Amino acid sequence: MSDDTGNGEQLLSAVECLRDAEELVEGGDIEDQLYAEAETLEELAARDRAPDQRRLSGHRHTLREFHGRVDEDARDLVASALDHVVSVEDAVGEGSGPW
Repeated sequence: MSDDTGNGEQLLSAVECLRDAEELVEGGDIEDQLYAEAETLEELAARDRAPDQRRLSGHRHTLREFHGRVDEDARDLVASALDHVVSVEDAVGEGSGPW
């Protein structure tokens, strides 16, 4: 992963936000889903290549869905995670170069 683009760091920041949100929700499916999304984004951040824009769009959609399903405290964290993912998606769409 290249340090010049910051895409991997953005995804890791999204992971951190989702893990913090996960701590605020009390059990249930949403906690498991936040965990799974964080794991997936962490795997993407560890790759040598940037994810494609289509895949990032799917993560954006998932995070927007989560945003509507969590309470206010967790919602702010999910919104921050979403911002990080959108930043990476925008950079990939602009052809920011290799990961």
